[in-house]
Amino acid sequence: MAERASGYKSYSGDSKGEKNKLLQHVVELERELMRMKRAEKVLREMEQRYLALMDSAVFLCVILAPDGRFRAMNRRAEDFFGFQMKAGANVTLQSLSAPGCTGEVESMLKGAMKKPLHVTLPFICADGATYWLDMECSDTVYQGNSSIQVIASDATALIKGNADKKPASEELEPRPSYAMQALNCCPGLLCFVVDRNGVLLYSTRGYREVAKRFLGHECASGLPYPVNIDTPFDLDLQDLIQEAFLGNTATAGLVETSGNNNRWNVTSAPLISSIGTITGAIVNLAPVGEKTGSERTRLPPPPSAGDARRMHASDLSQAEFLDAMPGMFFVVDDNACFVEANTDFLSVMKLTREAVIGHSFEEFLLEGDPANENSGADFAAAVREESFDNLECRVSNKDGDVLSLGLKGTRLQWDGETRTLVSCADNTKLRRTEEQLKRVSTTDSSTGTFNRQGMERALATEIERAARYRGSLAMIMLDIDGFRQINERLGYSASDGVLRDLAAAVKSRINLTDILGRWGGDEFMILTPQPTAAVTQLAEKLRDMAQHMTFGEGNHLTLSAGVAAFRKPMDVSSFVGAAYDAMVEAKRGGGNRTVQAREQEAESDEE
Repeated sequence: MAERASGYKSYSGDSKGEKNKLLQHVVELERELMRMKRAEKVLREMEQRYLALMDSAVFLCVILAPDGRFRAMNRRAEDFFGFQMKAGANVTLQSLSAPGCTGEVESMLKGAMKKPLHVTLPFICADGATYWLDMECSDTVYQGNSSIQVIASDATALIKGNADKKPASEELEPRPSYAMQALNCCPGLLCFVVDRNGVLLYSTRGYREVAKRFLGHECASGLPYPVNIDTPFDLDLQDLIQEAFLGNTATAGLVETSGNNNRWNVTSAPLISSIGTITGAIVNLAPVGEKTGSERTRLPPPPSAGDARRMHASDLSQAEFLDAMPGMFFVVDDNACFVEANTDFLSVMKLTREAVIGHSFEEFLLEGDPANENSGADFAAAVREESFDNLECRVSNKDGDVLSLGLKGTRLQWDGETRTLVSCADNTKLRRTEEQLKRVSTTDSSTGTFNRQGMERALATEIERAARYRGSLAMIMLDIDGFRQINERLGYSASDGVLRDLAAAVKSRINLTDILGRWGGDEFMILTPQPTAAVTQLAEKLRDMAQHMTFGEGNHLTLSAGVAAFRKPMDVSSFVGAAYDAMVEAKRGGGNRTVQAREQEAESDEE
């Protein structure tokens, strides 16, 4: 270390330039690292603020169709009007207006589709009394449909009980509604709301000022947001919004692009409708250093030129500087072998420095994972480029935990040699959420097996694998004989129990490498890498099993089975068609039998 320290003092001009270049790279990477910071207290505070926003006792938030039908509302609006969306889907705003005001409501709806309006009108509420609502109306898009957003507050006390007075929008000076005033006066409330299509529904005055100052954004309701996707800040906002659409609450530390380097903690959360579905996202900003909860972690400022001089004066080695950087970093040579790794990376991988340095990055990739099919070669090629990003792989740490890492790299001088500095973003939580959503979308709710969509994906994958590696692949198509009568006799709920028991029995009698799914109705499909003769025997065993067991409440079943083997000229349609036709032939022959696809019978006999 002493030798390195003395070496820094005697750097030539070129070496100092290289050192400054390294520091510049570090500054850029540190800004990127702000995205990796997760603050649990900020998440809790954001969730509380979001719930307060939706459960507010101050303002009503309503989404209307252009004809006045209610599409969505918050809990305050439900209490005020006296109905919920489930029960009142066909209620219109006109039907709730006070006598004689229907025409003004119609005018308001038409006008709001053209430009934002501020009106005050009377309505008949849940208790039968007349109340005045101070409303700010604007056009928006909700679930892909042109809509009208209304944010309102109870202005009855301000009208002072004069029910005969019906102010029109042109009689009032343009000003925020009382609900908007309440929101805009909340200290530190810098937030905006987008719908499921990324269209801006609402933004507070504070956020509009901040966005215009350092992003140049005009926060116009009804337009896609953020409007400029070319800046790092906007791209980060898009990532956070997508997290919210997946049902997650996420936080990142972002830096302004205006040159002031002001920093913000940005948190996104899903916007939940009254029936529990995700209809959009709400995003909140809080300046770093401003307390938003009981305490707040202050993020370190980026190194300035003065910081660089002080670090040089203290003779920090490059390895020590790398250790001081928050987040996971490592350095590799042109052969993708580790030259250095910082403490955060070693801690996540739960490895010592000696177990990493000198080893190839490919050694740490999760072996046999389809996601890593080309990761090793792609990384080896990328480290020779000037820079790279969006390279993703899956690794396993010493404890066997599987991690999804997003890699970004840039070339630099390291101990006099050209190396690649790589930053790692932990995408494990996001990828697990995506996998869970994918699993839910491909699982049959009645039997717990793959549904048709899941089996179609499995078919495409297995056919490609069999064609590429010339492996065997066969299919069994199973159909329950007389299942329609079972439905009519037992009812759909009980017949679902029969299907569930049958699926469990079949799954217990096939190999782990076999794939079982419900193709539709009472039809099940099995994909297996076994040869045709063995698959025919398996189909016979399953058929015999079915007629000697009981399912549901003591029901006996018989099965018709069709067997087909994949051949290279086949596509998905012809492969499924061969097995399906064989199964239909079995049913036409009286059921309770196994039939092999005709064109493959001779080949099976030769085997």
